[in-house]
Amino acid sequence: MNSYYLGLKSAHIFFVMLWMSGAITIPCLLLNLTEERSQVLKTLRAYDEHVTTPAMLMTWTLGLWMSSQAQWWVFGWWRIKVALVLILSGLHGMNSGRLRRLCNQPAWAAPIVRWPIALHLAAMLAIIALVIYKPR
Repeated sequence: MNSYYLGLKSAHIFFVMLWMSGAITIPCLLLNLTEERSQVLKTLRAYDEHVTTPAMLMTWTLGLWMSSQAQWWVFGWWRIKVALVLILSGLHGMNSGRLRRLCNQPAWAAPIVRWPIALHLAAMLAIIALVIYKPR
């Protein structure tokens, strides 16, 4: 492998970690909000807008770039991985929307939803396994 690919791969893994740390933090904090939540919500929303969402976009960009270079789109494992990343992106969008709504309408009561955290973790584990083993 050349150093260019390894650099892209390293950056991709960095942005994945950054994205997933924010993506899991949002639902965890939303589950545990108290009445004094205004500042926490503003801080979390700023972090989501300036760190988590750009990290998601960089993850997609670098992942698709590496996939096109290696021509992985023909493999089944890659298609499953992309489907799981689409699910993670959708969950991130759902949680970002809940966060934005809570910031804009403080009286809005966000429904308590516990399953996104478990789904994030399960999808992450499946993606890691697919990338490591690359089953045909």
